[in-house]
Amino acid sequence: MRKNNYFMVFLPLIVASVLILLSFFPIGEKPAVKERTLLIATDDDTGFSFLQLREGAQAAAAKNFSIVHVLSTKRSSLQLKDIKPNAAIVFMKKSALRDNFVQKISNIPYIIIDNTDENAFRPNEKAGAIELAKALPEHRSVFAVYADEDFTVNLRLEGLKSVFPDIDLYKINKESPLPAHVKLMRACIALDKSATEYLIQLKNTGKLPSTQLILGYDIDARVVEDIFSGKIYALLMDSPYSLGYKAATEVLTGVKQDPPIGRVITKSNMFDSENVRLVFPLLQAN
Repeated sequence: MRKNNYFMVFLPLIVASVLILLSFFPIGEKPAVKERTLLIATDDDTGFSFLQLREGAQAAAAKNFSIVHVLSTKRSSLQLKDIKPNAAIVFMKKSALRDNFVQKISNIPYIIIDNTDENAFRPNEKAGAIELAKALPEHRSVFAVYADEDFTVNLRLEGLKSVFPDIDLYKINKESPLPAHVKLMRACIALDKSATEYLIQLKNTGKLPSTQLILGYDIDARVVEDIFSGKIYALLMDSPYSLGYKAATEVLTGVKQDPPIGRVITKSNMFDSENVRLVFPLLQAN
């Protein structure tokens, strides 16, 4: 009986000693994680849209054991041969320059980000238009306008018509003003940036009622003033951060990502924490 008591006393010491001894013998080395390089190639590395896109790509890269290098055609200090990327995001506005660069990286996974290229990774225009249309208060008569007919506007119109099937649609022509009866409508949805700016101009010159609600697309630096003053009721703004994050995730993992929708910004939500990045980009400069 006394021997059993001794055994129980020394058992923890025996177990501890065995564990210490085992720690000196390798059980099997974990495979080393090889860090990869993600390249962001651009012809314009200035502006807050690019900075937010890069920030999103960096966040995704960090989760996928990758570092990010930016190659700007405006700067000559960094060359493609110096980076040796494993994957690339191409964010170039000039199509000829972009096509030439893509040929140089055709041997690695790459993804093109562009708002005007039908085959590029871009925001979900149809879903964004649906969200913009839903921001309109109920029981409002509404018409829609556009400046340029292209596949982007067609996608937005498709989304808009899923909410308002019988909506009146007009193409902007400065030589032919909008029909007089549109002044009686309670709201107007512009399907592109140029049309949004045109409606603001009409309202500023008294050619549209001051009470008519305008919903449209991002108008850059004037967004804060125009929403806060009531010239614009709602804007659909792209989210460059989400665009960069999802593009980087897709090109690094090979897993297809759903494009971001963007955010509907109004006077009531422009100061919300999740919208400050879009509405007040200067706050993100540092």
